[in-house]
This record gives sequence, C-alpha cells and structure tokens, in this order.
Amino acid sequence: MKNTFFIRLITFFLLISLIPILFLSFYYYTFISGTLKTNLTHQAEESINRTIENFVDSLDEYRHNTYLLANSTIIQQVLSSSVSIESKQIYQEIYSIMRGQIYNASAHIVSAKGKIQYSTHEFPSQYDFRYNNNDSSIPSIMAKNGFSTLLLTERYVNKRNDVIMMNLVRTIVSEENIIIGYAIIDLFSSTLSALCKEKLFNDLVLIDTETLKASSLLHTEVFGDFSLFPALSVLREHSKPSLMRKNTIPDYVVAMREIPETNLALVGIIETSSYSLVLSNISITTTLILFLSILAAFILSFLMSKRISKPILNLVAAMKNVEQGQFHKRFKETGKRDEIDVLYAGYNDMVQQIQELIELTKEEERQLREAERRALQAQINPHFLYNTLYTIKAIAKLHGEEQILTVSTELGRLLRNAIDSSDDIIPLGDSFNLVNSYLTIQKIRFPLKLKTVINIDDTIRSVQAPKLIIQPFVENAVTHGLEPKRENWLLKITVFRRDMKIIILIQDNGVGFALKTMEIDNIKRQHIGIENVRRRLYLFYGGDASLKVTSKPGCGTVVRIILPDKEEQRECSI
Repeated sequence: MKNTFFIRLITFFLLISLIPILFLSFYYYTFISGTLKTNLTHQAEESINRTIENFVDSLDEYRHNTYLLANSTIIQQVLSSSVSIESKQIYQEIYSIMRGQIYNASAHIVSAKGKIQYSTHEFPSQYDFRYNNNDSSIPSIMAKNGFSTLLLTERYVNKRNDVIMMNLVRTIVSEENIIIGYAIIDLFSSTLSALCKEKLFNDLVLIDTETLKASSLLHTEVFGDFSLFPALSVLREHSKPSLMRKNTIPDYVVAMREIPETNLALVGIIETSSYSLVLSNISITTTLILFLSILAAFILSFLMSKRISKPILNLVAAMKNVEQGQFHKRFKETGKRDEIDVLYAGYNDMVQQIQELIELTKEEERQLREAERRALQAQINPHFLYNTLYTIKAIAKLHGEEQILTVSTELGRLLRNAIDSSDDIIPLGDSFNLVNSYLTIQKIRFPLKLKTVINIDDTIRSVQAPKLIIQPFVENAVTHGLEPKRENWLLKITVFRRDMKIIILIQDNGVGFALKTMEIDNIKRQHIGIENVRRRLYLFYGGDASLKVTSKPGCGTVVRIILPDKEEQRECSI
C-alpha cells in the first residue's frame, strides 16, 4: 500500500512536470522545421521569378539582334547575290549588331542552300545545310511549322570549348518574300549562368518541355534526362513538367516556372541537408535540455511526493487502528496551518465524534427496538379492518344485500391499495380501476343524482405512472364540487394522447370556486391532496409533467393533468 501510493504520487508529479516540457520541445522543433521549409519555399519562388525576368529580358535582347541581322540590307544583298560586297564590310555589319555580346554569344549567317556562311566565331558544321538538310535540320523544322523565328536547345561545344545551350533562329527573306537565309545566335552556357544571379539555389536546371531534356546552368557538365537530377524525381510522374510549380521533397526544395513565350522551363533547386544539420544540432540541444529537465523534475517530484505521502500514510495507519476500535491515537498539529494540519485536525475531531457517536448509537438501538415493537403493533389495525370488512361482506352475501356486498368489496379494494406501500408506480389502468371502485360506492350513495362519463384510450392503460394521481381529484369533484349542488351531477373523465403527451381531463358541473386558475407551481399549501399529487409528479417526471386546475363559481371545475408520453411507455403499451 505504501509503495503503491508513493509510486502513484511521484508518477503524477512527473506527468505534470514532463508533459509541458515534451510538448514544448516537440512544438519548438516542429515549428522551426516547418518555418524553415516555408521560408525556403517562399524565397525559392521569389528567386526563380527574378531569374525568369532576367531570362526574358536577355532573350528579348538577343531576339532583337536576330531581327537586326535578318533585316540588314547588306546581309540581304549578300544572300540574294544581287550586289558584290566585300567580306570585311559584312563582318563589320555583324560585329556592329553584336557589339558588346561577342563573348556571350556567337552570331551566324547562312544562306538557305548553305553555300554562304559568316560567323563571329567558328561556323558550326550542323548549320552547313549542304550536308545537314534532313527532317531535324533548321530549314525543315521552320518550313514544316511555318515559323519565322525559332528557339532551340541544341547543345554542342565549339573548338573554343564554349558550351552552347540555346539557339535563336530567324529567317531572312528577300523583297519578294522568299527565304534566302537564316540569322542564328547561339547563347553560351556561361551567358545563361550569368543570368542566374541568385545565390540561394544549389542548382538551376533548364528543361525543354518538348523533348524533356534537362541541362544544369551551374554545372554545365550535367545534362540529359531527369534521372541525372534526383531533385526532379517528382517530374517523372508527369507527362509535362509544367504541371509542377513548386514542391518540397525530402532533402530538397524545388521551385519551377516556365519561361514565357518559349517551350522552356527553369527549375531552382535548394538542398536542405545543410539546414537539416542545423535542425539536428537544435534537436540534440533540445534533447539535452529535456534530459536535464526530466532529471530535475524527477528529483523535485521525489522530494515533494515524500513530503506529502509520509503524513498521509501516517493517517492511513491511524485509520486502521480506528477500524480495530482503538481511538487513543492523536496527531499533534505542526502549526504551519497547511493542508496536512487540516487533515490532522480533521482526524482528531473525527475520532472524538466517533467516540461520542458510539455512545449515541447504543441509545438509538434501544429506541429502535421500541419503535419496531410499536410498528408491529400498528400492523394489527389494517388486518383487523380487512377481517371486519370480510365479515360484513360474508353477512351481506348471506342475506342477499347486494349493495352492502358491493360497498364492502370496493371499499376493501380501496383500503388495500391506499395502505400498500410496496410499489409507488403502477399502470394507469390500475389507477382507473380504483377510481371505478370509488365511483361505484358513490353511485350507491347517490343513485339518481350522480352520472359519470368515462372515455379512456385503452392503449394508455399500460403506461406506468405514480399511484393515486387521479383519485384525489375525483374525490374533490364529488365532495366539494357536486355534493353542495342540488341539481343533477355530471362527472366526466377523458384520457387521450396528443403531441407525444398523455392528457387526463377530470370535469364536473359542480359549484366551482372563485380561484380562476391554479398552475402546478402556484397551488397553495393548504390543498394537501393537490400538493401531494404535484410533488409526486415532479419527483417522477421532473419538469415534463404539468397540473392545472380551472374553476368558476356555478360553472364547475376542470382538472388537466399532462404527462409525457415516453418511448418506453409507448413500447409497453403495444
């Protein structure tokens, strides 16, 4: 018992102290982790949007250069062979248009047949249409789709080891609107990487949404399908990467946006491993603090439980002595006026009162034996009354006195029910039977004057209700309402169901009285029978039952009893 109480008490203290610590630790770690992910995702979205703006501005600038190249009069004359122009003048025109961008991109001019070729750098072999004029060549693609401009991601490395990742192509047409050549600007990977000024991303990947090829802008040696980029594993589930705008997967935060007016998308990738390391350090620190908190809570709980359990266990031992009849044990109060002192004082008072009560109990036992003797004597009276009525009934039957026989029979039934206290709840049908017994006696007294009309729904007879809630009002109707009246008497009892209620109406055409309405809570105390019914209705039904008495001098009295029609009562009546 001692160990059980101590263990329960210290367990209680530990739970009280540790649950808040554990909850706060878990919440703090989860909050930091969730906030970090949210902030990284938000920053990634903002950074990718700024990078896309740089891409759009740069592409617009290079598109404009292709427009200038395609609409240069000198270049058009050279490609149409209408005028003989020196190569120096042509190169001056190309370099003039590409001023300041020679180290970022290479410009190429090639005739439709591939014979005429000019370039700011080494002319790429794939643009020599004399040998590369298949279905995948630039002329074939542009002719097939009717494009005047084209953005490609044909990756190649020139002899200067410049990695080309993007190609802008524009057709050059003559005055007769005939394609005479193409202006091509190849963008270097270093040029595209320079557009990515955001330092937040660990990698930026350019994706061709048509071919589903990906190239890293920060690690140019990495390019190919999505399998080379673990962070893009989510994209494999979609036919088009444009379906994913932003996402977080384990160890990565990924933000993606399509480049307007292109078939390209840019994906920013943030590796969260470094942030996870910070969270891990926080977790270790939190665990250490939690361990120290648990240790401190255990020590404090041990000391506190000892301080509380020791005096309580002393009280338990003293109570066991009291159970064995030893009342000599008393506790000396500590003077601190705390809860323990209150318990000690209460114990001392209790033991003192127990000793006094023992003496009183002996006297009460003597008085109880005397009361039992008197109760046994009182039981003789009802038996004597029953025996007397039985004798009257036998004599009446012997001499053929039917009225006396009926009166003694019904009176015996009424007395037996009134005196019997074994069951306070009876079916309403039994209550109506008692009313019939009473009215039978009264009709013998007043055979010509008393008339009764009784209408009772038979399905209500089995409903359980308190005993003697109807008969007192029937007796009042006859005694106080009808007997003072000289004319014929009419007593009407109606019982029916309405709106899930059982309604009992007791009406007479007697003399009535001046009080117009008596509600159940306003009946005066001097109406003992009515007050008794009111209290028993309240005890059985609470506020669900109501009792209302309405009367007017010379017009009779109406008693309305309304009982709840409970489901279990309804089932019993079926």
